[in-house]
Amino acid sequence: MFADWNLKWKLFSIISVTLLLAVLFFSFLINTYEKQLLLKIHHEKGRGLSQIILQNLKVMMISGNKLQILDFLNSKVSDEVQDISLIKLDEEKVLYSTARDIEGTDISASDVEFLSDIKAEFIKSPSHNGGAIKAYYVYVGNTFFRDSGTFVLRIDYSQQVIYDFIRKQTNQIMFVSIVILLLGFAISFITGSLLTRPVNSLMEGIIELGKGNLDFKINLSTKDEFGRLAGAFNRMSENLQFAQKQIIVKELMERDFKMAQEIQNALFIKEVPASEILDITPFYEAARMIGGDYYDIMTRDDKKTVLVADVSGKGIPGSLIMVMLRSLIRAQYYGEDNLRELIMKVNHLLMQDIQPGKFVTLLIADFHEKTETVSIINAGHIPLYKYIAKEDRVEELVPSGLGLGLNDGVIFDQNLDLGEDKMAPGDIYLFCTDGATEAMNPNKDQFGEERLANALKQYKDQGSKEIVENIRKDIKSFLAGEEFNDDFTLVVVKRNNKEV
Repeated sequence: MFADWNLKWKLFSIISVTLLLAVLFFSFLINTYEKQLLLKIHHEKGRGLSQIILQNLKVMMISGNKLQILDFLNSKVSDEVQDISLIKLDEEKVLYSTARDIEGTDISASDVEFLSDIKAEFIKSPSHNGGAIKAYYVYVGNTFFRDSGTFVLRIDYSQQVIYDFIRKQTNQIMFVSIVILLLGFAISFITGSLLTRPVNSLMEGIIELGKGNLDFKINLSTKDEFGRLAGAFNRMSENLQFAQKQIIVKELMERDFKMAQEIQNALFIKEVPASEILDITPFYEAARMIGGDYYDIMTRDDKKTVLVADVSGKGIPGSLIMVMLRSLIRAQYYGEDNLRELIMKVNHLLMQDIQPGKFVTLLIADFHEKTETVSIINAGHIPLYKYIAKEDRVEELVPSGLGLGLNDGVIFDQNLDLGEDKMAPGDIYLFCTDGATEAMNPNKDQFGEERLANALKQYKDQGSKEIVENIRKDIKSFLAGEEFNDDFTLVVVKRNNKEV
């Protein structure tokens, strides 16, 4: 049941019980001490009274009479002092007493035993008997007027009076204890409320946060631990709110990226054009969701045109330029038969819209199937690798040219050369972007052009699809778990052994 209470009532109950036990314990100690102190005080008062009586009796026994002595003793009787008696110890009788009805009576056996070893002028501790405290204080002497023997003065105190006084003191102590206890209850309740109020505020904040209310703020002006905790909670709420917005933005961006990726993938050719003598296989992998590499395979009359391009930059900016380039090339391709003129027109149109600092490197080749000739344009791109079957070696075909988008005019036109090549059965042409040659392993080593050329030579006897797949596996193995740091494109064109 206690476990189900809230924190305020738990604190209140714990403090109250602790305070109650403490008050009861100290009240008991004080009450016990008060009783002992009061008895000691009355004992000392009795000693003082007995000394006064003794001094007066010595004088009165010489000069006074019995009546005078009795009047004197009666004057000392009060609410506290019930009786003053003279006891003749030899006869074990009360000789004189202010309580006249006990004169001549025998003293009790306990009093006889108590007085059996009495000495002259001695003081004994009080003995309790019924409702009175009988205190034997002084030895009077052996002769009392004409009577001879051993005489003892006895003073009987009222136990009720003493204990009434003690009870009064106890009641006062209890009253003070109850007041202290009530004040303690009030203080513990207020303390519990003050301590649990910030906890309740924090609980309210956690509940609101659990409901998704990230705008909720805890208002605590204190600078203690609760205040710092409230501040941390408010900062956490703000951070969660910011993180939620970031997640939403990220999800929107990922959705947009996915849509852009789908659009970009839709722009790549779905099916390689059929050819009697050419075996062609492309491969593309973006470093991010979308990239700036571009490849295409187009057909016109008796020729197959293969191109790869690499836009400076990655991501959406690169993909937008890639889409622009594809549109321009395809728009001009079917109206311009000369490859060099085609690229100059594309560059001129691209320069109208491309941002300063952006450019495109491009490698494009026309494969004429009837004449078995190859026309090549390299606009600032890495070489076209050719495996020459008759010589069993790989060479680089690198006609000169500037990247598209760098210059629109004489400089670009003058530096753009058209390369020519003759293909034979077994020859292989490898188009790629620098994502393949610059692929970097954990040791920061690049795959490089030499490894690429050796791989082309190694897989020369396989079809274009197997060549692409094996080169891709070699590069992946070289990366040793590292990711591509750039878009990666391969296109392999192999001249088969069929006759034209």
